[in-house]
Amino acid sequence: MKKKTDKKEKFALSWPERATFELTITIPKEEIKKEYQQALKAVATSVSLPGFRKGKAPLSVVEEKVGKQTILGELVKRLIPRLYQEALTAHNLHPILDPKVQLVSTQEGKDWVVKITSCVMPEIKLGNYKEEIKKINAKAKIWTPEKGEKQPSPEQQQQEKEARLQTILQKLMETVPVQIPSLLIETEVQKKLVQLIDQLQKAGLTIEQYLQTKGQTMEEFKGELARQIGQEWKLEFILTQIAEKEKITVDKEELETYLKREKEQTAGVNPYLLAQLLRRQKTIEYLLNL
Repeated sequence: MKKKTDKKEKFALSWPERATFELTITIPKEEIKKEYQQALKAVATSVSLPGFRKGKAPLSVVEEKVGKQTILGELVKRLIPRLYQEALTAHNLHPILDPKVQLVSTQEGKDWVVKITSCVMPEIKLGNYKEEIKKINAKAKIWTPEKGEKQPSPEQQQQEKEARLQTILQKLMETVPVQIPSLLIETEVQKKLVQLIDQLQKAGLTIEQYLQTKGQTMEEFKGELARQIGQEWKLEFILTQIAEKEKITVDKEELETYLKREKEQTAGVNPYLLAQLLRRQKTIEYLLNL
């Protein structure tokens, strides 16, 4: 029987940066050969070739007509995600970002080497955050009938609550240190840039024209995006850590109740994403009531 550590040895793990991991996966040539045949069979079932019914052409004919590159592409698509999941399980990793895959070595007849990079949630030390938040909440003006003052309107109460929340969030941002993985910021910057360029093209504009209106170079714009993204993720990480520490959760019943109540607004929304948003809201309410 193989030892439990075998898989960890197969999937070499390193940490090039805090919270950023790199998996180096070595795939034996025997496994590649076996997976190649499986990929070839998968391609053969879906390909139509002259003189043969769909999916009935001999494997040798399919390989010749379709080409090895197509079959290798199918092999990678089938094999890499499975090995990545095995590696995550072996090392108990919980990535927060889609992996970046690099095929380091894929020579025919030799072992393959694949490098996969992603990141996990950084370690966060909340410190005495409760004491800081309680001080802010204590300063909030609480209306009582004995004071003889006019009761604030619902709008005024909501404005006070929103202002207090902003003060609380700002205090958390100032007092809780978080190191955001650079890979996460780079990936998010690129994603937002692609989205912006697509929107501009639909409006008949170029990114150069857009940058001219802002009086920025591309590097300055990317730097601004990186700062914004860093702040957004820092707050997200802090709130997530508070929810973990205080055991704030959203159970199945809560989620189902919300889905029924907000049926129109939540149509088509991923339930997992919705649960995250509800948990975030519960965390904010927790902070406001400290």
